Amino acid sequence: MKVLYLFLKTSLSDFLAAVFTGVISGLCLTGMIALIHQGINTELANLNFLIIAFLSLWATFGLTSVLTTYFITKLSQDVVLDLRVGLSKKIMRASFQEMERKQNQLLTILTDDITTINDFVNRLPNIFTSIAMIVGCIFYMAFISWELIIIFLLLFSLAYFLAKQPLNHFKDKMRQSRDTQKDLVGHFRSLIFGLKELLLSFQLRTSFVQDVLWPSADDQRKFNLWARLWISVFSRAAEMVLLLGFGLLLIGIHSYDIVSFEVLAQFLMISLFTLSPLSNLGSFLPFIGKANVALEQINTTGLMLENAAIDRAQEKPTFNTDSESYLSLRGITYTYFHEGEDKFFQLGPIDLDIKKGSMVYLLGGNGSGKSTLAKIICGLYLPESGDVHLNDTLIKKGNLDAYRENFNAIFTDFYLFDQLDHVKSDDLLKDINRYLKLLELDKKVTVKGNKLSTTSLSTGQRKRLALLLSYLDDKPFYIFDEWAASQDPYYKEVFYRTLLPELRSRGKTLLVITHDEKYFDGADEFIMLQDGKKIDLESQEDLLSLYNQGIAG
Repeated sequence: MKVLYLFLKTSLSDFLAAVFTGVISGLCLTGMIALIHQGINTELANLNFLIIAFLSLWATFGLTSVLTTYFITKLSQDVVLDLRVGLSKKIMRASFQEMERKQNQLLTILTDDITTINDFVNRLPNIFTSIAMIVGCIFYMAFISWELIIIFLLLFSLAYFLAKQPLNHFKDKMRQSRDTQKDLVGHFRSLIFGLKELLLSFQLRTSFVQDVLWPSADDQRKFNLWARLWISVFSRAAEMVLLLGFGLLLIGIHSYDIVSFEVLAQFLMISLFTLSPLSNLGSFLPFIGKANVALEQINTTGLMLENAAIDRAQEKPTFNTDSESYLSLRGITYTYFHEGEDKFFQLGPIDLDIKKGSMVYLLGGNGSGKSTLAKIICGLYLPESGDVHLNDTLIKKGNLDAYRENFNAIFTDFYLFDQLDHVKSDDLLKDINRYLKLLELDKKVTVKGNKLSTTSLSTGQRKRLALLLSYLDDKPFYIFDEWAASQDPYYKEVFYRTLLPELRSRGKTLLVITHDEKYFDGADEFIMLQDGKKIDLESQEDLLSLYNQGIAG
């Protein structure tokens, strides 16, 4: 079983300890049942022995039950930790382009699939105890009557066969349900992050619920319903076979005199104790199916992540202070599907040079490829063709991770982290209160123990906080993607006239995607894109002419 292999691989010692203590616990429970049976048959003859033996088994049962729970719980949490951290590390090693397309799938795995495996493991202590109790009862029943135990095992085998039959069908339905869950995660993200748009439009709200959310949720409901119905029908059928078998066994004893009724009564009393653990085993079968489906998805995604991984070879680019180009792109192209226009969009081929310590404005209309070019420049996207050089060092997969370390970027879909442990400069941390005040965030945000007090702010405040964190990151190269869009004039002034010049004075190289014509005088150089192609500019007058024609913004 794939899931059991995962447990063995995580910690063989914990797994064997859980199995051993679970078996001992089940055998102790069986021993107590046998002592009770013996006491009834002997009318409590040798009472002292029975009391000592019973109390010994009782104490051992309690201790081993707790130990089984401890070992299996520890193992389950280790498995969940390894899966979550391992997948997270694989995600951070993988190609950004690949991860951008797999967000909902990855969220489903990190939450639902790993939780399913955790639920499976948490039931194992009772399963180990149940199996041990069944085995102990079978041996004791065989001691009472070998003829009856053969009949009982035949009935048990038939019941197990019936209970196992729907498992493959159940797994198919669980796969379909799990695939639907991936879609639901996307819909729930839309519900949460698009709530303001939904609340402002009755038609959009109604359409979203009826045409998007409800069909996926209903599909999952049907998959789960039929999967559990199949399991329930066959599980009840298995129990009914056992009960019917006991009834027929009584008739057979009466008709063929296989054993005495006294032996049969003893045998049936012990066998009744197996019904509860057998029921536990039957109810555990669906969890085996769900866990296997979850592990299949985890393994498949893990393989996909490994195939999409970027080699983390530590080839750190060296800075050549004599290089004038600093960063150069030659023949860069990149193609992606433009959903808004329902067609493929190609960026490039593009050649450009960016000098160290310069402030470059990247201009162009919506959909011209500005953000895509910025992601290629900072190494988030790998170009389909062409070369990127940093200080005359060719950037390739082997040194891509080190190359990215030179960049800090704020894109339009930025995310705010609240920790500041990665900020290495104590001098910058000392200045944080000044910048909080400058950006008018000092009344909202404080720093305690290298952590921000909150990131739950308005959109404008979040952008200003992102700018502050970017400033503290102290990287050689900064990218700002439409940071000043929708900002108040005061904050635009602070951005263009205070923070950007301060960064440049510290020797930073800046790429600013903007439409703010008022602040064009602050740039050292302009790059303009139109329909994915770079437009050559002879002078700033050419730029203003194109800008006035609506090409640049």
